Amino acid sequence: YLLDESGLWEWWINATDSEGHTASSYGSFEVSEFAPNVTLVYPKDVFYGNTHIIVLTYNVSSPITVINCSLYINDSLDQTNASVAKDQNQTFSKTLENGEYNWSVHCYDSTGKEGNSTTEYFNISANITVTEALDPDTIPESTLSNVSVSGKINMSNGDNIGNESITIWFGGSYLIDDNITGTSLFNSSWFDASWRHRTELSIESDAASALNDSLVLVNFSTSALISEGRMNSNCSDVRFGDEYGNELNYVIEPSTCDTEDTIFWIWTNLTASANTTVFSYYGRSSAGVNTGYTNPDDTLILSMHFDNASAYGEDDSLVYDFSTHGNNGTVYEATWNSAGMTGGAYEFDGSDDYIDAGTFDIEGDQMTITAWVNIDDFDVNDGRFISKAYGTATQDHYWALSPDDSNHLRFRLKTGSDPASGTTTLTDPTGVLD
Repeated sequence: YLLDESGLWEWWINATDSEGHTASSYGSFEVSEFAPNVTLVYPKDVFYGNTHIIVLTYNVSSPITVINCSLYINDSLDQTNASVAKDQNQTFSKTLENGEYNWSVHCYDSTGKEGNSTTEYFNISANITVTEALDPDTIPESTLSNVSVSGKINMSNGDNIGNESITIWFGGSYLIDDNITGTSLFNSSWFDASWRHRTELSIESDAASALNDSLVLVNFSTSALISEGRMNSNCSDVRFGDEYGNELNYVIEPSTCDTEDTIFWIWTNLTASANTTVFSYYGRSSAGVNTGYTNPDDTLILSMHFDNASAYGEDDSLVYDFSTHGNNGTVYEATWNSAGMTGGAYEFDGSDDYIDAGTFDIEGDQMTITAWVNIDDFDVNDGRFISKAYGTATQDHYWALSPDDSNHLRFRLKTGSDPASGTTTLTDPTGVLD
């Protein structure tokens, strides 16, 4: 019998003898054409300077049961997880000595097929202190020229640094040089001495677990920096880095530049229930707006700021999709207003105003929709904040977020395959929108 798709298959057999007695039996089995798909989440090219306990995060997907996943460190089997949840971040925890490491994860499904991840790398140099005699020991903030620092460095554990790479910390971030006589100290190629200023920012997270490549709103005042000549008048020279000097992807809402509440959206890793430190760099007069960012979060498939930012190609007829998935919106009759929740916003008259973002699909079995909405009145029947639909009837909706007739928040989701049915409506009964 030819099976036409992967998954769980069930079978029955019935038997009848010559005297009319019957018996039956039941069984099941799994079939998959594909091996498990294993993705490493974190760490990737990470330097650990303050811990020997490393949490390694991965994700595995498969149409059938995954029996186990094994962690390989430096190409050797280290440990195995026999209780694997598919399509969710899984972790291995490992205590390691200082050194350089590679890691990968291998997973087996119920048919014996093996799926292997790529190989990633990390470095541990924790709990090693140095004694140092540097001259000068302080550098005034107003110094704008190159400064030479000299001195002797001795490692407290007695190691000879002549054959080792060293790490130098400057203002809370580290600079690194693979040979101690080199001239370029920053580990990230994007940075050079023309970035003259920076500001430390603290991002608070109340998430129960760490979040990787999370899109975060960051806001700080740029008006004073611009008036003092420290930042370009259009904020084009702003860049972001993590505490290790790695450049972070970001976008800006340009209409908020030169204000006390300038809005940036950055992708960064967040620590569970703790603050994450990032730095904004600026003061490079030749820098232009960084429109060449990438979105490291593949699950983010639509992100619109409604800021009418020409730097990103926006105008009165086009809204840019900052997820980089190309779901740009075409504006029909709606009017842009500079006084939005953050930056600009669009106004809709409740009749024929809307923004069309195309016909993209949301894959998987989970989805999140968020929006800032300021409602003038509820006179329009069945007004929708955002939806995918081919008509206005309930069963015409694939998904939608809107108020209902009693001003409660309502969510619709089509869970059946029949276009004429299968749309479920969920309404929040605890309060009303106002």
